Amino acid sequence: MALGKRKKEDDEDLSEEARIDLGDFVTLMTAEGTPLEPEVQENKFYVRGIGQILEMNPDTGERLELVEYQIGSAD
Repeated sequence: MALGKRKKEDDEDLSEEARIDLGDFVTLMTAEGTPLEPEVQENKFYVRGIGQILEMNPDTGERLELVEYQIGSAD
C-alpha cells in the first residue's frame, strides 16, 4: 500500500490516498482503538460509494483488503 498526501479533517480523520490490488483510491482514513486494548490501533480506509476498502494495523502491518466490488444497484 502506498500512502500519499494527507489532509487534516479533524483530530482522528484524514483524507488519504490508498493503494490496494484493485487500484488507487482517495479515502477517508480513521484511526480506531478501544479502551479495553488502548495499545491496539487500526486504521480503516473508506471510499465514497464503495465503503471500507482497507483495514490495517500500523504496528504489525496486518492488512484486510477489499478484493471485489460492483458499482450500481443490486437487483
